[in-house]
Amino acid sequence: MPNLNLIAWDEINHRPKLTDKDASLVGTGQASNRVGQVTLNQNDLTKTVTFAVPMTSSNFSVNCIFYNAVDSSILYQDMTVTNKTINGFTTKWNYPLDSNNYELHYTASLFGYAFVSGTIPLAQGITTKVVPITPPFSDTNFVVTMNIYNPTDTDVIYQPLSLTQKITSQFVVKWNSPLPTANYVLEYQMNLI
Repeated sequence: MPNLNLIAWDEINHRPKLTDKDASLVGTGQASNRVGQVTLNQNDLTKTVTFAVPMTSSNFSVNCIFYNAVDSSILYQDMTVTNKTINGFTTKWNYPLDSNNYELHYTASLFGYAFVSGTIPLAQGITTKVVPITPPFSDTNFVVTMNIYNPTDTDVIYQPLSLTQKITSQFVVKWNSPLPTANYVLEYQMNLI
């Protein structure tokens, strides 16, 4: 695991400073992470995020979430990443946004930096995947974040993923509809608590 040095530290809030909505951690001289927030518009169904500084590789994982602290009634829906390059990524969802009060918050992390991460292909027709942890962790004090990625199909499924088991040697993820093709990949990150 590389020794990570923060680009800038916020002494008041005791956390990394986010600059230009695209803060980076520095690993072995390479930018390994991007975090940010971008404004979304009413009726949006997709968003392309462009990094202020390109990644060194397109082999990274993206985790996204909608943020809306204004509307009393908000939409609950999942996103699917449909494209990744060193310059950014595109994500889509299946229902138009109902207001201009949404933001897309994201993290993008190169695989292999500061945590355990990886990808695993998903077979057509499945609704469950067991992901082995090799070597196993010593205990279950870790978090798992994940998303599905499909750069091939024009019509992709949108559904939330649920973590249903987490032990030292594996985790299990489930979703409610069988995958229509074998073009989906599970991207995951595990961080020790």
